[in-house]
Amino acid sequence: MVTWFPSSKMCCKCHHIQSMPLSERMFVCETGCGNIRDRDENASINLRNVPLDKVRLA
Repeated sequence: MVTWFPSSKMCCKCHHIQSMPLSERMFVCETGCGNIRDRDENASINLRNVPLDKVRLA
């Protein structure tokens, strides 16, 4: 089981992972796939779709 999942740093459209400082509130995918979203919305989509063996449940 992975204890860290890059939900806010991973594109919910193409799954590219990129570095982002916490102060950056908009996710703009560096691959050019067209995904531009609020960082929290992007993270929530990723967490909704992640397999349960990849995250720890609270």
